[in-house]
Amino acid sequence: MRKLDAERARRDLRKILEYLNQGNLEAAAAAAEATTLRFGAVAATWYWRAMVEQLAGRHVVAVAHAQKAIELDPESPEYYAILARSQLARGDTHQAVTSAMRGVSLNPVDVPILDALAQVLQFGGVWEQALMLIERALEQMPKQISLLLTRAFLLCALERRDVAELAFEAVLEVQPLIGKAHWGLAQLGGWTPERNHLHRLNRLVAELPGHGLRRCWIDFARYLEHEELGEDEAAIGALLTGAASQRKMIDYDAQSNARIFEQMKQQLAECAKASDRVHTPAGVDGAPVPIFIIGMPRSGTSLVEAMLGRHHDVQYAGESREFATCVQRELGIESDGFLSETIVARLVDIDWDGVARRYRERLRAHHGDNGFVIEKLPANYIFAAAIARALPEARLVRVVREPMDNCFSMLRQMYEGVNPFSFDQTEMAQHYIAYEDWMRQVGAALPDRLLTLRYEQLVGAPVLVGRALYRFCGLEWQDGYADPSLFRRSIPLASAVRVVEPLHDRCVGRWRRYEAALEPMQRALAAAGLGPRPHP
Repeated sequence: MRKLDAERARRDLRKILEYLNQGNLEAAAAAAEATTLRFGAVAATWYWRAMVEQLAGRHVVAVAHAQKAIELDPESPEYYAILARSQLARGDTHQAVTSAMRGVSLNPVDVPILDALAQVLQFGGVWEQALMLIERALEQMPKQISLLLTRAFLLCALERRDVAELAFEAVLEVQPLIGKAHWGLAQLGGWTPERNHLHRLNRLVAELPGHGLRRCWIDFARYLEHEELGEDEAAIGALLTGAASQRKMIDYDAQSNARIFEQMKQQLAECAKASDRVHTPAGVDGAPVPIFIIGMPRSGTSLVEAMLGRHHDVQYAGESREFATCVQRELGIESDGFLSETIVARLVDIDWDGVARRYRERLRAHHGDNGFVIEKLPANYIFAAAIARALPEARLVRVVREPMDNCFSMLRQMYEGVNPFSFDQTEMAQHYIAYEDWMRQVGAALPDRLLTLRYEQLVGAPVLVGRALYRFCGLEWQDGYADPSLFRRSIPLASAVRVVEPLHDRCVGRWRRYEAALEPMQRALAAAGLGPRPHP
């Protein structure tokens, strides 16, 4: 490129950055498009066009533009970083990890690139590599809060508890008001009356306003430490305060949620009619057999996953959105959301054979031929009937837990970006009632395609339940499979501070410690026939 053209291209790129800094995505997109038309042989122009499209949520075109930049300059790690992040946003986790690892191989130096690649690898479960990148970035910016916090949670994921504790304290030494660091520290557990953080947490509560995200994290941290010390009144007070504050900050439409369930139920009869009554014994087109573990979050799906994961023929896909992604691709819809009224309304016209082909291709690409793959995304329950229709080979395993235990276990979690119904007792109960009604109808329509396991029976008689589970999936049971603590695999980072333990029943009936405070939720569930009524 001539020197004059190079200067003009740099000037155009500065203009794009100026628009982005102003928050004017529309102008930035127009400028980026014009720049690639004028200087299409310059890789950086395609990179910035990919960046603008990614920020606008148009990930399909962002991927295409990032690939164009790589085609022109395959040795720039930042191009692989933008590609990986766009692929991840599309639900293509495996491709994203592959792209990120290619970027790592080019020895990136800039902190933003190291951070971006680490985020993709963190989500993909490649934690050792992600930690290496974060520590490399911290060498240049040792007091960068986001890097310090990421390091702490990665250490949790890698089960380095003592080092993780020091890492969270390092965050708080730089900035004492980082609520998520207080929560991460509390999640580590092991606190005693002599060694805890409640004095510090209660002092911060007095200093912070009664709402806001920082205060929410701190209230959830207070709940965890008070509960571990047996201080139940203080614990439930902190939890409900934090949950109420979080509910004020999120956008959740309970009526839209209810309409989605109703739309799915209206389509159930047609879906069941076209579904095989019994799953096929082997995979189709050489693809592995998918085992979908579904249910409400916190119902025990991780225990079932761990039990199945002991078998040598079973691979792990994680909390994968593969099926939902294939549905969206078949419909030509690009959405960050899992499901919407728009998507549900169009399911009646979808080409399910096309969804199945796309899904099996992805399974083969990610996991090879034959064998079994665990798909443990609890929210796949909403697609249960669709999965049965599209994939005759799929095994559907639903985990059920006592309703109040399940709902309380969700209420006590500080979720980010998911399960927005879980911060209000009444909304939590309403969602659970709709879920239970939906799954009851799916089970009645497809009795031989769905195996239901009870969490309480799983922890009480693991061998008996495990044998039934393996028989349903078409796997051979062996002694020792009933102990999930012997199974080690990458787990989603949201669960990173919770290591799979030997089976126990300590969580059964935990909600009764707070029965009086949980009366609104208990009353709503009892009115639907899902549990005992509150004591008068």
